[in-house]
Order: sequence, then C-alpha cells, then structure tokens
Amino acid sequence: MNKQFIIFIILIFFNFARAQEKPIIEWIDNNALNISNSNQTNDINIPFDRMSEKFKNARIYGFGEASHQHKDFFNLKTKFFKYLVINNNLKILFLEESFGGAYSANKYVKNGEGNPVEIIKNFRQGFLHTSEMLSLIEWIKTYNESQTIQNQIQIYGMDCMFNYNIVSILESIFQENNFELKSNILELFKKYKVEKFEPYKIKEITAEISQIQSVQDSIKNISLFKNKQDALNGLEALKSYITFMNEPTQNIRDKNMADLIFYASDFKKAFISAHNYHIQKTELPPITSIPSLGNWLEKKIGLKYYSVGFDFGVGKVKGYNKDKKWEEAEINTVTKNTFTETFFKSSKAIFYFDFSEAIKDEKMNNFLTKNNYYLGIGGYGILPRQIKYALIKGKLFEMYDALIFVKKVTLNSLLK
Repeated sequence: MNKQFIIFIILIFFNFARAQEKPIIEWIDNNALNISNSNQTNDINIPFDRMSEKFKNARIYGFGEASHQHKDFFNLKTKFFKYLVINNNLKILFLEESFGGAYSANKYVKNGEGNPVEIIKNFRQGFLHTSEMLSLIEWIKTYNESQTIQNQIQIYGMDCMFNYNIVSILESIFQENNFELKSNILELFKKYKVEKFEPYKIKEITAEISQIQSVQDSIKNISLFKNKQDALNGLEALKSYITFMNEPTQNIRDKNMADLIFYASDFKKAFISAHNYHIQKTELPPITSIPSLGNWLEKKIGLKYYSVGFDFGVGKVKGYNKDKKWEEAEINTVTKNTFTETFFKSSKAIFYFDFSEAIKDEKMNNFLTKNNYYLGIGGYGILPRQIKYALIKGKLFEMYDALIFVKKVTLNSLLK
C-alpha cells in the first residue's frame, strides 16, 4: 500500500467524521441555551414555562460537576439553584458534605449565627473551602431574611463518610427540649461523638440502628418538640454514618446519600450539588455494578428526579504528582475521540441543553445514545499526563437529563 493511498483513506475518514459532526454542532449552535458567563448571577434568560416538562415537574434536581476543582461548575450550578428558588419553589440544598458542617451553614443562613468564613473552613470536604461557596450562602441568607420560617431555604449535608458534630448537635437539641435519653443511647452517643474516619466493623450495628430508630419514633409523637426536623435528620445522619463505617464501600455511600436526601427532603423540592458520578442516573464508573446516588433516586421517584451533567474542554487543573503533592498544570488541547471533542467545536463558550428536546433531532439522538468517552476527575484531581486513566465510557442520554458544557474552566478561589 503506497503512501498516497494511505493519505487518501485518512482524508476520507476525516471528511466523514466532519460530516457526521456538523449537524450536531449546528443543532447546539441553534438550539442550546447560551449562558453568557460562569459567575453566580441569575441570568438564565428563558421563561420557566419554556423549559422541558420533565425539568418543570421534577422534585429533586441533581447538578453535577466534571471535577471538584473548578469554580465554573459551582457558579453555573448556583445560577440554576437561584433560578429554581425563584421560579419553582425550591426549598432545600443538599451538599456533598458532612451533616455537621452543613448544619452550621444552615444555622447561619436561617438566623445569622456564626462566622461564615470559619463555618466553610470547617467543612470536611476541602473542595468547598471557596469564595464561591461563601457567595452562595450569603445569597441564601439574604433571601431567607425576606421569608417566613416555613418558607426559608435549608442546607443539609448528605455525605455519610463523616460523623463531624452529629452527636454534639443532637445533644444540644435534646438538652433544649429537656428530653431524657436512655442509658444505651447515652453510651452510643459517647461512642460516636469522637470524630473518626475508619471502619469499625460493628457487631452490634442492628441493635444500634434500632436504638436510634426508637428515639426517632419517640420524637415524632411529641407535638411541641423544638427543632424536631433537625433532630430527626441528625439521627438519620448518624444511622447513615454507622452503616457506612461498618461497610465503607461506594455502594453503601451512594445508597445512604440517596436515602438521607429522600428522608430529609420530606417531599419538598430539593437541589443536590455533587460530582457527576453521584448525580448521574446510571451505575458508578468504572464499576458498573454499583448504583449511583442518582440511580437510587430515579428508582425511588422516577421522572421526578432530574439530572444535569457537566463537561469541559480545556483549562487549568490540579492533581497529585509522583511525590503525592498537589501540582498545578493546564489542559491545552481537547481529548480526542470524546463527546467533548464535538462540544468544543460549538460557537458557544458555555451552553445548556435538555436531552428530551435534543433527541427529537435524529442526529442528536444518535449522538447522545452512542457509547463514547468522557473525562471524570475525582477528588484527587488530575494532571494532563494522567488523562488516559480518567476516561470513562458511557451513553450521555442514559446518564443525564441535560448537560452543561464549559469550553475553558478556571480553578476555585480558595478561602485564605
């Protein structure tokens, strides 16, 4: 086979690929919602009644992030959070954070208690120690000041990996109510009051869960119990932590997060902020036998769960180097043979589109339902040389209900 013939074949494939991509790019340019910037202002310039039926009718919204490192994802989620608060009676924000850490933030947005910077610095997830997080809770606090207590936005932490402050919160609530705890509960509280992150392998787990449940049942029957919902949610978070520490697997973690969301939301409209992996509706990558948080929620409430994934093209990143130290680098070129490669060719720098609308177009339907690669950056970050190890294969249509794409991302602004 001569050189000219090889070049000819390559050109044919190249032109074929471009021809396949062109209708996708044109559809996005003509139909996707253009988002002018990635700051936190509420400028989603589309009337709520023009959003898709599934978006309008959802009860729980899962908004992901392609990495924990980038302010663009957090700020864009904040835009949609504000949009839903204003237009769809959204009342609860769930963070991928400890129950105890988020509880302090919730007290601040409800009554101004505490120092917001110190509260955020006490979050157990370091990727939330940002100016972007601070701006969000200040907005919620301002919003709540004009609302009745029943109509205020609540902030909850759903991540069962942490027992930070759970017992102290519960002790304070029970003391406020002069609620006398039995000796077995007092011993249980003493056991879990010390912050710990290591498996316990608790032999008595069934008995402990039953003891906590008995306290929940007692509280439910007391009509004038102050901060009743906080007490019930705190006890539920403690059960969630105990079951996770007894079996610290991703399977238990995502199931427990879904259960806590379902319990604490109490049929109110809620917004979840977490990684793409958690909010997607399929199994967790790369192990396809483990249901994600979003998968559990979809099983519980079906079409009432709405999932939005994120993707990006280029920008600065952070990752652990061979010395196990954080290193900053830059992704300058889009990863080949990925969904991203096509999205990046749009004329729009940031855009959102709903899949239920997109699949009405045959080319978009084929694109969204095919298996292709995308980049998944977890808590340890990524460096450009590590990208090949972070490529996950999946079908966007099965994973999400919509997608937000950002051409160039910017690192979080960490609090000092």
